[in-house]
Amino acid sequence: MASERTTAIVTGAASGIGRAMTLGLLGAGIDVTAVDRAAAWLDELKAAAGGGPGQLKALQADLSEPSSFERIVTAVLGSAGRIDILVTNAGIGQGSIRADQRRNPLRFWEITPAQWERFVAVNATAPLMLARAVVPHMLAARRGRIVTVTTSLGTKPVTPMTKIRE
Repeated sequence: MASERTTAIVTGAASGIGRAMTLGLLGAGIDVTAVDRAAAWLDELKAAAGGGPGQLKALQADLSEPSSFERIVTAVLGSAGRIDILVTNAGIGQGSIRADQRRNPLRFWEITPAQWERFVAVNATAPLMLARAVVPHMLAARRGRIVTVTTSLGTKPVTPMTKIRE
């Protein structure tokens, strides 16, 4: 049975702007399924969410896994019966490949094919595939909103380009 409460999915929900959006939606009385790959971060988010008017459900998922999209949608529809808002916020940057990338810049020729595939899967493919899984339900309900958050910080140089050393 579909709930009358507004229901949102937020990816990358346990840190940064995703965390802020999740807490804001909960504070506005919107029920949120918070999706993140780090279980410990989701636990911290649950503690921070407290007893606001919106209800929080945490769902651990790795958006580089193609099976995650239907699993997320199925879980939300199973508990809430509807999806009104999708916020695709999850993303990874150069820091996911090299933690000290600000001091030791990552050069494109150092990236392995597997690292590049994961980068593209999370940053480009996941928002599209999750929207693809959600839109039919929004169309059937004749309502819904999709917000996509993106950045170029993971791909643009933040310091002058370094010369290729011979």
